[in-house]
Amino acid sequence: MRVLADEAVPTQLLEPLQHLTKGRHDIAHVVNTTLKGKKDVPLLRMAVELGFDAIVTNDIAQLADPAETKAIAKSKLHHIRYSQRQLGLRGLALALGALVAELPTILDELSSTTTSTAGPGARA
Repeated sequence: MRVLADEAVPTQLLEPLQHLTKGRHDIAHVVNTTLKGKKDVPLLRMAVELGFDAIVTNDIAQLADPAETKAIAKSKLHHIRYSQRQLGLRGLALALGALVAELPTILDELSSTTTSTAGPGARA
């Protein structure tokens, strides 16, 4: 599964996730791609065009915007959103810890579900 972390996700998350999912999932951060600086709606469309299957975000406002919600649904990307409830370094540490602990399992489950239910020509 190809996964894109958007600009709301700390770049510090990339290295541990790449290590934990090596050989199973390809995880990229938007700042390391041609999508850097793109607004959410075009970013979703372009992410699909580039072959991504899922997007990880900390942008809690996406689901409050009808245009973004529609773009998420239309993209058919797995939309993995988390919230950082505490501010500062402690909040960052808690969010990163939770993502590092759980995201590999979530991606494995999404990948197996997508593969087992996908028809001919479907992306896995």
